[in-house]
Amino acid sequence: MLEGWATRPKRKLSPKGYVLTGTVLENGDFDNLDFSGSHLDFGILYNATFRNVHFERATMKDLFVRHVNLEGVDFSGVTVVEGSRWEDTNWWRARCVPREWWITSSIRRNMRLPKKIERD
Repeated sequence: MLEGWATRPKRKLSPKGYVLTGTVLENGDFDNLDFSGSHLDFGILYNATFRNVHFERATMKDLFVRHVNLEGVDFSGVTVVEGSRWEDTNWWRARCVPREWWITSSIRRNMRLPKKIERD
């Protein structure tokens, strides 16, 4: 999948709007891709980079995210994240994290800050 998205000239192929339920995206460079409106429910993002990716209006129910670089990511409009687990990521470096994520305790509980946050 990654090869199809990443190797096309000007990245005309993208995962935008795809139903990717149960998909495992691992060990790759997914930087600058557009996952807007995609359904990533019950999937896994593991050991990969997703820098500057667009996840606007994507659904992430029960998504497992571990060892993932999320710097510059846009999560605007993402409201479905119930049951997701976020471990060893730098989600706080995302460009946009919806306010609802901070209000909902079940989401906050699964998105822990590291003991020491990197400073620029």
